[in-house]
Amino acid sequence: MKLRHKFGLLALLYVITLTANFAMCSWCLLMYYHSFLEQRASESSRFTEAGIVLSSPLPPDPSDASGYTGNPPVVSAQEQPAHETYIMGVLSINALCGLAVGCLGLRLVRSWVIRPIAALHEAVVAIGSGRFAHRINTPAGDELGELAEEVNTMAASIVTMQGQLVEHERRQVASQALRCIVHNIRSPLTGIRWLAEAIGMRSGLDPRTARAQNRIMEVVDGVLSWLQGFRESLAAMSMQVRETSAATVIRMALEGCAEVAAEQGVTVEIDHSPEVAQIRLEQVQFVSALQVLLSVAIARTPAGGVVRLSLGRSGQLPGYWQVAIECGTVLAGDSSSARSHRVSQDDLAMAERVVRLHGGRLEWVDGPSEPCRCLMVMPG
Repeated sequence: MKLRHKFGLLALLYVITLTANFAMCSWCLLMYYHSFLEQRASESSRFTEAGIVLSSPLPPDPSDASGYTGNPPVVSAQEQPAHETYIMGVLSINALCGLAVGCLGLRLVRSWVIRPIAALHEAVVAIGSGRFAHRINTPAGDELGELAEEVNTMAASIVTMQGQLVEHERRQVASQALRCIVHNIRSPLTGIRWLAEAIGMRSGLDPRTARAQNRIMEVVDGVLSWLQGFRESLAAMSMQVRETSAATVIRMALEGCAEVAAEQGVTVEIDHSPEVAQIRLEQVQFVSALQVLLSVAIARTPAGGVVRLSLGRSGQLPGYWQVAIECGTVLAGDSSSARSHRVSQDDLAMAERVVRLHGGRLEWVDGPSEPCRCLMVMPG
């Protein structure tokens, strides 16, 4: 229900209350007017029985539809208390109904307006103080709920930008340090390579020494190439975060793990919630991280097992979506599973770095003989 509809309902309750009170006041005035006329008629009757005639008879009431002609019926002393009790009962019921409608209106105002505005104020204060992990839990679907969702999205974007800036600074510092290292060791390594090349070009050199010189040149070239590639990988670069289809991301991750799953004899089941249709991320890096996590889960699952991948909204953090990966039970004596458990730590570190770079968090619960479970919580 939109906010204008809620305010319209509150205005309708207010109008109904005013109309009911106005009708009740009119009815009370009419009843008291009739009571006054009946009292005058009773006094006139008593005066007539005593032989006293009024100088000016009471005129008839033209608005009375009951056929009153100026001589109303006499109300006895026993009927008067019952009449007053009836009026007081109606007034009491009207007062109780008005109190109930007023309490209902106050409760609706508190639930629809006061609480969402207080939650928005609390979130703005928290974000202004630097607590960007604060989220607003407003399930209402009105304009205030939409504003709360925008605030949650803004806070998540700030967290993502913070992670990107931290990663950017880390890459810059590492690149500068590596530039100094490469500059300091390139000249000695180049001299060593030239010397090995010069020795290898001598005539009459035995084959063992020639192979050793070639090996030296290959090692030096490999070290220099690795340093250059590592420097380029640490160069400052910005992620191209775009809105993409969640189904496309899952499909690309499954295609990269299909061969591993077929070799392992493991089935991958997908549970994709329609609430998360579009997600914002760097597609290449995130797909690579998801493939790593799926590959580790497949390797930790015995043949014939099932790996379940579910994607949907986070139930604990509003404005976040999550990916949960659950693998099957690991066989106790499976040496390959224990080996994958040891090898997968570096892969998980790489995936966790990608998730943190997007402003999310990664939780991996695993053991040498226990089923693994991965939970990836991402903003957006």
